[in-house]
Order: sequence, then structure tokens, then C-alpha cells
Amino acid sequence: MLKRILLAALVAGLVGGILITVVQEFTTTPLILHAEQFESDQTAHVHESMTTPCRVKASSNIEAEAWTPADGVERTLF
Repeated sequence: MLKRILLAALVAGLVGGILITVVQEFTTTPLILHAEQFESDQTAHVHESMTTPCRVKASSNIEAEAWTPADGVERTLF
């Protein structure tokens, strides 16, 4: 009896995990990629014209965050 309950819980967890992974891949991931593209466009704009103190402060924060995961497996795992 206990074995059947544990097996049912394991299967339910596996199916739930697969479903939420598919939902995230089609809803959340494109949103994150679009936001990263928007941020990279903003950083290019900040470096082009650093006339206001606000932009200077923003560029110093950007330079502090120089590391990003590489595309491919590293990005997927992170």
C-alpha cells in the first residue's frame, strides 16, 4: 500500500515538473530574453552619451556586472 502511494506521488511530481517546465519555456523565458535585450540596448546607449550624472552612475553599475553566462549549456544551467 505504501509503495503504491509513494509511486503515485513520484509520478505526480514528475508530471507536474515536466508541465511547469514547458509552461516556463513558453511564457517566462521569452520575457527574460527580451528584458536582457532591452538592458543591453540601454547599456549601449549609456556608453554612447554619458552627459548626465545619472548616466555616469548607471554605467558604473553596468561595469561592475561584467560577467554573464555564455550562451548554450552554461546559460541553460544558470
